[in-house]
Amino acid sequence: MNHLSIYVENNVFPNIAFAGELSKQINWWDDNSTEASLCTACFGAMDLRKHLCKMLGLDVHNQENIPLVSTMPTHGDVIVVGDGANKLLKETSGNLDQYATLGEEGIYIKSHRTARVNMLLLAGKTSRACLYAVSEYLGGLGVRWFSPGEKGTYIPRLTDLSLDGFETMTEPKFVTRGCYSELITDDDNDFLDWMMHNRLNFAFMEHFLNPWEVKKRGISICSGGHILLYKNINPSTEYPYSHEYKLDETKPKDIYPTSELAIKPVDASQPLSYFQAHPEWYAYLDGSRSSDLGKGDCECAGNNFCTSNEDVTNELCKNIIHSLVYGEL
Repeated sequence: MNHLSIYVENNVFPNIAFAGELSKQINWWDDNSTEASLCTACFGAMDLRKHLCKMLGLDVHNQENIPLVSTMPTHGDVIVVGDGANKLLKETSGNLDQYATLGEEGIYIKSHRTARVNMLLLAGKTSRACLYAVSEYLGGLGVRWFSPGEKGTYIPRLTDLSLDGFETMTEPKFVTRGCYSELITDDDNDFLDWMMHNRLNFAFMEHFLNPWEVKKRGISICSGGHILLYKNINPSTEYPYSHEYKLDETKPKDIYPTSELAIKPVDASQPLSYFQAHPEWYAYLDGSRSSDLGKGDCECAGNNFCTSNEDVTNELCKNIIHSLVYGEL
């Protein structure tokens, strides 16, 4: 094996390690952010270097072992990660037409040799796919991520490493692959790394405390659950429209038909609630309507709303959209 380095095209950050370690400082909500894409590519390069050092028995803390570089070396062995790999693919005899047909998570791993540089291109259609190219390559060398952390990771020992003879093109078979749990948070980077290495692109968790760490690893964030019901069609919340049982000129006109089951407040001075205005919007249990949606603090508590009722579905969606635009979602 010649002198080996890992190249990431970087003209934004001081160096690759600096970029790869960034998280909170990056705007991960901008899908077109150059900084976010480059940060993910640099993180992938750092992950690749860590694994290769362990495989070859090299000190990962010695930066001269498999250095991360932002300038393309003029000789030796080079693994190219990120957008630079896509650009260099155009100089190869690879099947670019087939690569173009792959989706946004498609990857192309290809060996490429020039007069003085022997390259391995780890190309991905997106920054997320760039991480998948790294995992695909490492997996081909025998690395396995059975469970989070070092104890759950198998890294074979190698005495040599060749960049020749690689040509792999693939993409995940399922669009959504992920973790759905109402009992964990994102505070364990070992778990997030395990998700990344196994190419999981979706996460639903109880709380997202470090969303930037999730996004950096190419994982999309999902939120919701029964708390959306509690917050947006809470049976005890004041009905937001002027109702014939509670006329109010300061509120908009009721957009829903008056319910035959509506419950008139005993005390005229008290506000009319969602449940009083429309009992039929809520679960029908043992011959009566239930106002129990839970308190929003436990996904396993309370009853569902009446999903067959078009009006309550419209009201729920309207309030969720309003919260997305102006509120906390």
